[in-house]
Amino acid sequence: MLVGVRVIRFASLFATAALAFGASLPGIPRAVAAVDPTLSGDAIVRTAPGEAASVAAFARRAGATDVTALAYLDVVTAHLDAAATRTLAANVSVRVIASDSGIAAMDLGPQVELQQVGGGDAKKSDRAGFMARSLRGPTPTAGAGVTVAVVDSGVAPLPELAGKIVASASFVNDGATSPDPGGHGTFVAGLIAGTTTGVDPNAKIVSLRILDARGVGTVGKALGAFDWLLHNRAQYGVKVVNLSWGAKQHSSYNVSILAAAVESLWFAGMTVVAAAGNDGPAAGSINMPGADPFVITVGALDQAGSNARNDDREASWSSRGPTLFDGFAKPDVLAPGEGVVSLRVPGSFIDTGKLADDERSEYMTMSGTSVATALVSGVAALLIEIHPTFRPDHVKTALVATAQNVRGSSTPALNAARALAYGPGSRGKLANAGLHPSTLLLKVLQLSLAGANISWENISWENVTWETITWENISWETLMWESVTWESITWESVTWESLTWESLTWESLTWEARVN
Repeated sequence: MLVGVRVIRFASLFATAALAFGASLPGIPRAVAAVDPTLSGDAIVRTAPGEAASVAAFARRAGATDVTALAYLDVVTAHLDAAATRTLAANVSVRVIASDSGIAAMDLGPQVELQQVGGGDAKKSDRAGFMARSLRGPTPTAGAGVTVAVVDSGVAPLPELAGKIVASASFVNDGATSPDPGGHGTFVAGLIAGTTTGVDPNAKIVSLRILDARGVGTVGKALGAFDWLLHNRAQYGVKVVNLSWGAKQHSSYNVSILAAAVESLWFAGMTVVAAAGNDGPAAGSINMPGADPFVITVGALDQAGSNARNDDREASWSSRGPTLFDGFAKPDVLAPGEGVVSLRVPGSFIDTGKLADDERSEYMTMSGTSVATALVSGVAALLIEIHPTFRPDHVKTALVATAQNVRGSSTPALNAARALAYGPGSRGKLANAGLHPSTLLLKVLQLSLAGANISWENISWENVTWETITWENISWETLMWESVTWESITWESVTWESLTWESLTWESLTWEARVN
């Protein structure tokens, strides 16, 4: 596992002559795009508005490989050698070239002996539904099935998920023919919506594939999925986003692109549920984006193999808070994460030779905060079914306010029955009261609305009305490069093309980046 802190100091560099493949005007010096000094291969290239496709074609001619244009985001992802980087930096349509950092699934992976259950043994097969039934609580009497976005390794259309996958998109260009070559995303989706294994069998699934078969992805791929959600959430009714992956935290949430991105989903009305990580028991081991204060961050509960609650403990390997740099108490809630049963994808990466006792089985077991996160996402979906007017802060309030103490832990454990009974009349102080959105998220508005009569210093964040913001107009990847912020304004009035990015001061912008 490689861990690296990336600090990008953007300086103004000027070229006085056209470079090979360059597009600078004759006789007029132009600024060469800022390049991350830590770049050593995979890159995220921010382009001028509407220029992603042309820059992608240019990058291929310059020798770049694995090139993908993200048109909605005005971004190109590519693998660059030194020569291709220099050539691309001289293109007038390229704004910034940054190193793409890694993320990884939050399961315990091959260190854990995965057990196969089910097959012809009815007693074993019943275990697959136990966890789901124990968390379902009362059957919802109001509301239709909620759509949950599973941003993961993909979701396979297994019988337990028949008719529940309403949309799929992949941001991984690995040539995979399977909708889930890793098996991780299907396992997660099964815990959310599986007919037998799911907490909320009424839920629908949107599958956004950002992890490869081994459960590894990049920030760039995650941003592509987030941008897709901002543009398509209304069409598919997405109300919950499950993130069973993470990256080491190497900066305050105020300057983290992942934190700013998940906050945009949150403020757009999607409840984001993120894994705490499997790096415990050390303090300060919460992963990003779970380290963002707004989202629901989930740690794992070890139930000691019994249904009794008095022997439950926080799993020794589950990541602990407080968060680095900002000191927020995390995780927000614990949920079962040891030996939980869900759906198996035969032939997938996690379906190893260790599972050979019954090749007909539909189920397998897995441990990790990935698992715990999916269970909380299922309860969140149920909660929104019962209370369709609940927004993300209400969902978080219900889950955290009704959680019960766990011996030896400062984090309470999910109590689904209490949470589902937490109605509008029982609302006290909302979760996240007093929190300020990330500084990165807020600066774009200051830049975009510089001419508006707004007193930024005196804004009362608690009274901000986010519902009026048109999030679809925000191009996510462009925010990664600039110091950005989003707060209490009407997004319709933001014109991204009018921003003068070259006039920004880039010094001291810190990026967190890491391969987990």
